[in-house]
Amino acid sequence: MVDAKRMMETDENGIKRQFFPMTHVSAILGLTEIMAGNSKVSSVNGHTGAVIITRADLDLPIDGIMISKQEYDKILKIIADYEAGKLGGSGVEFEKVKGDEEINA
Repeated sequence: MVDAKRMMETDENGIKRQFFPMTHVSAILGLTEIMAGNSKVSSVNGHTGAVIITRADLDLPIDGIMISKQEYDKILKIIADYEAGKLGGSGVEFEKVKGDEEINA
């Protein structure tokens, strides 16, 4: 936790008042690099030094989609079924129900 420093100042009436000093974000060293995503991790699990973590280190897919292998396999099956005509398109058939003629006339 950061120590919050308090300071004293005397106002125009001679009364001493306590205040917390303020700073600007530009005074935080390295903040612009961190916010831009250009900073490196300085330690991981007790190991220090510049560390570069890759997608492979985190078992993330190369395409950047963060889903499980099982979910990905399901999506591939749905796409394959659609392309084979099992879903949507020609795989969907409609049949008339008696009484439709009056409603759709």
